[in-house]
Amino acid sequence: MDFRGGRHRITAEKRVIIGTIADDSMIPTLTEFFRGDLSDLAMLECLRFTKLGNQYVLKTEEACDCRHLKIISARKLNAQEIKYAIAQTQQRRDRMSSELDRIRRKYRRSTQTKYFDEIIEEWADNQA
Repeated sequence: MDFRGGRHRITAEKRVIIGTIADDSMIPTLTEFFRGDLSDLAMLECLRFTKLGNQYVLKTEEACDCRHLKIISARKLNAQEIKYAIAQTQQRRDRMSSELDRIRRKYRRSTQTKYFDEIIEEWADNQA
Protein backbone atom coordinates (compact mmCIF):
# COMPACT_ATOMS: atom_id res chain seq x y z
CA MET A 1 0.00 0.00 0.00
CA ASP A 2 1.43 3.38 -1.00
CA PHE A 3 0.09 5.95 1.44
CA ARG A 4 2.12 8.77 -0.11
CA GLY A 5 0.77 8.15 -3.60
CA GLY A 6 -2.79 8.11 -2.33
CA ARG A 7 -2.32 11.34 -0.42
CA HIS A 8 -0.73 12.93 -3.48
CA ARG A 9 -3.77 12.06 -5.60
CA ILE A 10 -6.04 13.62 -2.99
CA THR A 11 -4.09 16.89 -2.86
CA ALA A 12 -2.77 17.16 -6.44
CA GLU A 13 -5.73 19.21 -7.68
CA LYS A 14 -6.11 21.35 -4.56
CA ARG A 15 -4.94 24.98 -4.52
CA VAL A 16 -4.83 25.20 -0.73
CA ILE A 17 -4.17 22.48 1.85
CA ILE A 18 -5.14 22.98 5.49
CA GLY A 19 -3.71 20.62 8.07
CA THR A 20 -2.40 20.28 11.59
CA ILE A 21 0.92 21.97 12.31
CA ALA A 22 3.76 19.53 12.84
CA ASP A 23 6.53 20.88 15.06
CA ASP A 24 9.26 19.66 17.40
CA SER A 25 6.83 19.22 20.30
CA MET A 26 5.40 16.17 18.52
CA ILE A 27 8.74 14.39 18.19
CA PRO A 28 8.94 12.88 21.72
CA THR A 29 5.43 11.44 21.39
CA LEU A 30 6.05 9.98 17.94
CA THR A 31 9.44 8.62 19.03
CA GLU A 32 7.84 6.85 22.01
CA PHE A 33 5.18 5.37 19.70
CA PHE A 34 7.57 4.15 16.99
CA ARG A 35 9.96 2.76 19.60
CA GLY A 36 7.09 0.71 21.05
CA ASP A 37 6.88 2.53 24.38
CA LEU A 38 3.54 4.19 23.70
CA SER A 39 0.33 2.61 22.37
CA ASP A 40 -1.76 3.94 19.51
CA LEU A 41 -4.50 5.42 21.71
CA ALA A 42 -1.97 6.94 24.09
CA MET A 43 -0.11 8.50 21.16
CA LEU A 44 -3.31 9.98 19.74
CA GLU A 45 -4.31 11.38 23.13
CA CYS A 46 -0.87 12.96 23.54
CA LEU A 47 -1.03 14.53 20.08
CA ARG A 48 -4.47 15.97 20.84
CA PHE A 49 -3.04 17.47 24.01
CA THR A 50 -0.44 19.48 22.06
CA LYS A 51 -3.16 21.63 20.40
CA LEU A 52 -0.87 22.81 17.64
CA GLY A 53 -3.44 24.55 15.47
CA ASN A 54 -3.60 24.55 11.69
CA GLN A 55 -1.21 25.42 8.91
CA TYR A 56 -2.10 26.52 5.40
CA VAL A 57 -0.16 25.57 2.28
CA LEU A 58 -0.80 27.65 -0.83
CA LYS A 59 0.07 25.37 -3.75
CA THR A 60 -0.62 27.44 -6.85
CA GLU A 61 0.18 30.89 -8.13
CA GLU A 62 -3.53 31.65 -8.04
CA ALA A 63 -3.71 30.75 -4.34
CA CYS A 64 -0.71 33.01 -3.65
CA ASP A 65 -2.14 35.94 -5.62
CA CYS A 66 -2.16 38.95 -3.30
CA ARG A 67 -5.62 39.90 -4.52
CA HIS A 68 -6.92 36.89 -2.57
CA LEU A 69 -4.85 37.46 0.56
CA LYS A 70 -4.96 40.21 3.13
CA ILE A 71 -2.13 40.67 5.62
CA ILE A 72 -3.77 42.08 8.72
CA SER A 73 -0.58 43.17 10.46
CA ALA A 74 3.14 42.49 10.58
CA ARG A 75 5.84 43.51 13.02
CA LYS A 76 9.10 42.32 14.53
CA LEU A 77 9.11 40.91 18.05
CA ASN A 78 11.18 42.80 20.60
CA ALA A 79 13.67 41.06 22.92
CA GLN A 80 11.15 40.78 25.77
CA GLU A 81 8.55 39.17 23.50
CA ILE A 82 11.13 36.70 22.18
CA LYS A 83 12.18 35.81 25.73
CA TYR A 84 8.51 35.31 26.68
CA ALA A 85 7.89 33.08 23.62
CA ILE A 86 10.91 30.93 24.50
CA ALA A 87 9.68 30.56 28.09
CA GLN A 88 6.20 29.61 26.86
CA THR A 89 7.71 26.95 24.59
CA GLN A 90 9.64 25.45 27.50
CA GLN A 91 6.54 25.45 29.70
CA ARG A 92 4.60 23.70 26.94
CA ARG A 93 7.35 21.04 26.67
CA ASP A 94 7.28 20.53 30.45
CA ARG A 95 3.48 20.16 30.43
CA MET A 96 3.72 17.73 27.53
CA SER A 97 6.26 15.63 29.40
CA SER A 98 4.01 15.45 32.47
CA GLU A 99 0.99 14.69 30.33
CA LEU A 100 2.86 11.98 28.44
CA ASP A 101 3.67 10.29 31.76
CA ARG A 102 0.03 10.48 32.87
CA ILE A 103 -1.26 9.09 29.57
CA ARG A 104 1.34 6.32 29.50
CA ARG A 105 0.15 5.16 32.93
CA LYS A 106 -3.50 5.40 31.85
CA TYR A 107 -2.99 3.00 28.90
CA ARG A 108 -0.24 0.82 30.42
CA ARG A 109 -2.32 -2.33 30.83
CA SER A 110 -5.13 -1.60 28.41
CA THR A 111 -6.14 -4.43 26.11
CA GLN A 112 -7.89 -1.98 23.80
CA THR A 113 -4.68 -0.50 22.38
CA LYS A 114 -2.01 -1.61 19.95
CA TYR A 115 1.66 -0.82 19.64
CA PHE A 116 3.47 0.13 16.44
CA ASP A 117 5.00 -3.31 15.88
CA GLU A 118 1.58 -4.94 16.33
CA ILE A 119 0.01 -2.55 13.83
CA ILE A 120 2.73 -3.29 11.27
CA GLU A 121 2.48 -7.06 11.81
CA GLU A 122 -1.30 -6.92 11.41
CA TRP A 123 -0.97 -4.87 8.24
CA ALA A 124 1.64 -7.28 6.83
CA ASP A 125 -0.56 -10.29 7.64
CA ASN A 126 -3.44 -8.66 5.76
CA GLN A 127 -1.23 -8.09 2.69
CA ALA A 128 -0.49 -11.80 2.30
